[in-house]
Amino acid sequence: MKAKDIYVIHGYESSPNKNWFIWLKNTICKNYTNANVYLPEMPNANNPTLLEWNQHLNNTIQNIDNNTFIIAHSLGCIASLQFLQQRELNAIGGIILVSGFYEKINGFAMLDSFVENELNFDYLKKHIHNKFVIAAKDDCIVHYKYTQKLSDKLCANFILFNEGNHFMSSDGFNEFPMVYHILEMIAY
Repeated sequence: MKAKDIYVIHGYESSPNKNWFIWLKNTICKNYTNANVYLPEMPNANNPTLLEWNQHLNNTIQNIDNNTFIIAHSLGCIASLQFLQQRELNAIGGIILVSGFYEKINGFAMLDSFVENELNFDYLKKHIHNKFVIAAKDDCIVHYKYTQKLSDKLCANFILFNEGNHFMSSDGFNEFPMVYHILEMIAY
């Protein structure tokens, strides 16, 4: 077994108990009893700042290596990438980013602090072994073109759903088998 520590990072106005996160944790733990799955509750999810989220991730994710995997949704994607680029990495096993972005999103000025520091894509590409990015054509929160541009910058595998919106419970996503199958493919 490769995956040792798996972190699932939620997004804006969310929590570990929403969407498909608990389902994913339970599915991983049922099938891979040696995996440690963490669902950190990001601080002030309704009024987030990069500084607070970065400090929280620093306190939560201590050791990063080839057996570490991060799965992130929406704002959790840019927060995770900002966190990773500030760490001295040898390598991280992989990331799966769902509905992510790295640029300002129209209508979400309150999230601009997360994109003000440019990402060092060369550094991230070098140290993240497996990179997958997922989007939906009908996403009305983060247009899929933003997510596709993030994927391109990371040289990640890009998966585009015709439907799925923002992959939240309100969109019918209490489970997300695609994320689980990708994790199985890259982590086990």
